[in-house]
Amino acid sequence: GVRLFRSAAVHGAPPKLKWVIADHPRSAGGFNQMRLANKVALIVGAGERMSRAAALLFAREGAKVVLAARRQEVNEATRTLIEVRRGQATTVQGDATVDGDAERFIKIAVDTYGKLDILYNNVGGSFRLPGFEVDEAAWLTGVVLTVDGGVDLVYPAPGSSGR
Repeated sequence: GVRLFRSAAVHGAPPKLKWVIADHPRSAGGFNQMRLANKVALIVGAGERMSRAAALLFAREGAKVVLAARRQEVNEATRTLIEVRRGQATTVQGDATVDGDAERFIKIAVDTYGKLDILYNNVGGSFRLPGFEVDEAAWLTGVVLTVDGGVDLVYPAPGSSGR
């Protein structure tokens, strides 16, 4: 059957009412080992919005998640949301556009969980300007963040197996 329950408040947010299906494996508020069981996912740009949703989804499906973001406080908030649902997460602060940080993200994933199976790169930027006009500097900043920011994450490091 369907029942209504009040979820716990997280980080000062008010509790919410939500409908759940009784006896559904995900209804108890926790994560079950599902499609990504025994996988390790690195989520870059993991602090908020779409990346936070991806981190929660991957953890719900059983992945151990490494959260990489520039701001550690948003990383920690995402990790807390995963852990209260009985998922596993590790955080690392850094910037994928900074030399060495991307390699460090991968190293922490492998050192912590023994491997890395999934890369979710949500590095990027946006800007708001009046109308549709974008100056060249703003455009290049967006391109560098979106494209170049993830290259080090997928390009094998010298001396690695490249897998």
